[in-house]
Amino acid sequence: MTQIAQTYTPVDLLTPGEQYIYQYILQYPLEASSMSIRELADKACTSTSSILRLVRKFGFEGYSDFRYELQRNPENGNVFFHDRRDFELNSFFGITAQSERFENALSRAAALISRKSSIFFYGDSYGLCACEAGIRMIQETGRSASYFDPGNTEIPYPTRSCAVVIVGSCTQREMEQMARILPVGRVPIITIRCGGSPVLFPCGMIECSYLKNGGNAVSLIPAVHALEQLGKKIKLPS
Repeated sequence: MTQIAQTYTPVDLLTPGEQYIYQYILQYPLEASSMSIRELADKACTSTSSILRLVRKFGFEGYSDFRYELQRNPENGNVFFHDRRDFELNSFFGITAQSERFENALSRAAALISRKSSIFFYGDSYGLCACEAGIRMIQETGRSASYFDPGNTEIPYPTRSCAVVIVGSCTQREMEQMARILPVGRVPIITIRCGGSPVLFPCGMIECSYLKNGGNAVSLIPAVHALEQLGKKIKLPS
């Protein structure tokens, strides 16, 4: 039997589905330690064979060995990796940021912003930091940029404007509340999700995420990266 603390597997050996299982176990280690492999598969929306492949990649002979080790260390925040943040960031930069879908979304968002003169930023508590980076980026292109609290619904949107929504580490409920107050139908909306539970905002053109929220400032790095790449593609006003 292999000790969890002694195992290490490169991120590129994990499929997106296996990453999701990892993230679920990381969020609910105590609950996962008491589940059968079938129960865990149901909770993580995956198959028992996927779970077996995952635990074997980390040196366990089977699920029972893995669960035994998890029961011994249910509070262990590094179930598979020595540094969870390294895993999350490597997952983003190694998979999401390199994908054709991500690149195409950035190009479409840049084309939209290039046609607008005013950009409105929305963000939760964590996303606010990234919004500030976005405002600086937009202002460098010669456009007007402002941040608005998601609770402010009395905003006069100019005709040539669009909104950028950055979600940090909200709960599902908080994101649903934010989605209800966005100016859907009034201005185009670009969304950058750098954490939180999965949710699709209306008219979102970019989804920047890595399966599970970090709950700390490190989760803003992918959002800021997306904004930096977006700024390189935005055309200066003619």
